[in-house]
Amino acid sequence: MTLKDAQVGDLILFTGTNPNVQKPGYAGIISKINNDSITLVRSSSSKSTSA
Repeated sequence: MTLKDAQVGDLILFTGTNPNVQKPGYAGIISKINNDSITLVRSSSSKSTSA
């Protein structure tokens, strides 16, 4: 995704801290776009649950 394609409300998934596991470790929702930066609300998961 590029910044020019980002929209408020978009969900962004990030991998976790283990580079060998390619599943989402946490997610963020874009809450604000200001010129060349975005602000997001982030949610992480615990070791026993997933985001």
